[in-house]
Amino acid sequence: MKLGVTRARATGTPAVFWLDSDRGHDAQIIEKVKTYLPDHDITGLEIKILKPVDAMKFSLERVRRGEDTISVTGNVLRDYLTDLFPIIELGTSARMLSIVPLLQGGQLFETGAGGSAPKHAQQLVKEGHLRWDSLGSTVRWCHR
Repeated sequence: MKLGVTRARATGTPAVFWLDSDRGHDAQIIEKVKTYLPDHDITGLEIKILKPVDAMKFSLERVRRGEDTISVTGNVLRDYLTDLFPIIELGTSARMLSIVPLLQGGQLFETGAGGSAPKHAQQLVKEGHLRWDSLGSTVRWCHR
């Protein structure tokens, strides 16, 4: 949450939590967002909690205008957001960046490298389902 707010403040970009209140796990996360978000200065920031379908529509409208959107999620959607989603919509995942704060300081930065992810996108379009072998599909680097 802190990272999403910090990035939104630094970039002036809207931050969107991809969460669905009808899903048990997501509903619990939404409660935490509502509890802890007021601990941060969000004055002047655009921060939304949207169901994944609505978050996707919002993000795509911005992509079509050449604008960025910060997706604030957990691991459930991380690979989808950094690999599959941009490859289908943008033709590449190289522009997507995932930033994960590490427990003992520093951050993990991850961006799609186009390894196996294009094959996953092709399979989804052709067969309507996914196989997933993340080996080689992302580039990760650390900064402390």
